[in-house]
Amino acid sequence: MQGKSKLVTAQPSDSPEDEQEEVEKLTDLDKLYLALADVKMESYFNTLCYSLNITSLSALKDYTATPDKMAMHSGDMNIIKEEIGNKNFQFDQLLQKYKRTNIVESCKIKGIPVIEKQEVTVTKSMVLSPFCGLVCEALWTRPNGVEENVCLRYEKDRGLQFLHEAEMLTVLRHKTILTLHGVIIASSYSPSVALVVEFAEFGNLHKSSRNCSVEQLCRFTIQAATALEHLEKNQVIHQAITEYNFLVVAENQLKLTGLGACQFENAVEK
Repeated sequence: MQGKSKLVTAQPSDSPEDEQEEVEKLTDLDKLYLALADVKMESYFNTLCYSLNITSLSALKDYTATPDKMAMHSGDMNIIKEEIGNKNFQFDQLLQKYKRTNIVESCKIKGIPVIEKQEVTVTKSMVLSPFCGLVCEALWTRPNGVEENVCLRYEKDRGLQFLHEAEMLTVLRHKTILTLHGVIIASSYSPSVALVVEFAEFGNLHKSSRNCSVEQLCRFTIQAATALEHLEKNQVIHQAITEYNFLVVAENQLKLTGLGACQFENAVEK
């Protein structure tokens, strides 16, 4: 079983009318998250939402496919469906126990772009890592209809600071740093976001370097140095400089990633 997320206590609504208004504002994904939280299984929310594209309680109850083994352990889906199927959720009461996070407001203040969940469809699970969550290949259909292959990352367990990483990617946007397209806020009651970033076709430098020419490696060295110089100019320290945090996004283009491990110099203990 995956880790549990923390219960957040909300103040009671002022009146029954206020309570009903809040219930009516709930989206299908809000209801899915609150139902999972009520049975202490909210840590599965991201997996259901992104990897399995389950976006409502009815879709969960109707789900019959076999989940991707990388996304969900065998048997977990049956446990979730059993827990959810046996309950009649009173969302007015759940809203007394849980409140909306401030993620939406934080993204607005920090200038972090937000992408609608329905615009991005996961096509393949790629790797599960304690440092970057579940990494998926996905298709992003922009509002203008243009489709683009992207990388979607989400937390399997609490602890990864994706919102901090999104902020750093926004502040430090540069041609030598992996591009953040935006974050997905599937439910404003969920404390986590998914990152939608540039797709690195050739993987990390550790994987790609064995097939690179000397000329390519020289280019990559210059690009890596340029990225680190950009961080230095912005008084930012990257605390995880490894070959795994440099991604080859094109034949002759290397970009720095792993900005969740970045801190401003004045915030790092001397």
